[in-house]
Amino acid sequence: RNKVETLLQSIRDMDFEYEQQHIHVTMTIGVKEMESDVSYEKIIKVADDNLYAGKRNGRNQIVY
Repeated sequence: RNKVETLLQSIRDMDFEYEQQHIHVTMTIGVKEMESDVSYEKIIKVADDNLYAGKRNGRNQIVY
């Protein structure tokens, strides 16, 4: 969990400049922990659903 939060904070802290304009980048991340009794397809589906839930709820966040 901490690695994903560190990644998101690192992206929030980046300062991009293009044609003398500062660009603020955001990222929404959907996460699902691995479980031995759950298929990869199900894990990816839940993570994808979490990603879109984060986008619907304001973006720039992690949804577990």
